[in-house]
Amino acid sequence: MGDLSRNYINGSIPTSFGHLHLTILSLFGNTISGSIPDEISHIRALEVLILEYNQLEGNLHSSLEKLTNLRRLTIDGNDLPGKIPDWIGNWTQLDHLHIHGGPHPFYYISVEKLIRPVNI
Repeated sequence: MGDLSRNYINGSIPTSFGHLHLTILSLFGNTISGSIPDEISHIRALEVLILEYNQLEGNLHSSLEKLTNLRRLTIDGNDLPGKIPDWIGNWTQLDHLHIHGGPHPFYYISVEKLIRPVNI
């Protein structure tokens, strides 16, 4: 487990995090900026990714589709514009998706793309 919540961390998410063997990565409530690095997708065992209430920006990169064990994704309270990618519907283990908040709210993913109901 990697819980770095509320540690006053600033700067970007280190790309070296992609080499960690984690099931949980929580960076909740810091002042992390920049985009979510592609290297996060290398943490294949990741089940919980909590990035809410930072200063992240940019779109969700398609490499994140590789996180097929993800059960929970929370990215609210950031500046992540755009549409929720359709490939999120391929995350068959996902049961919690928190995306509200921020200056550019996401559009909702089409229900047909979801394999099973997700708590939004």
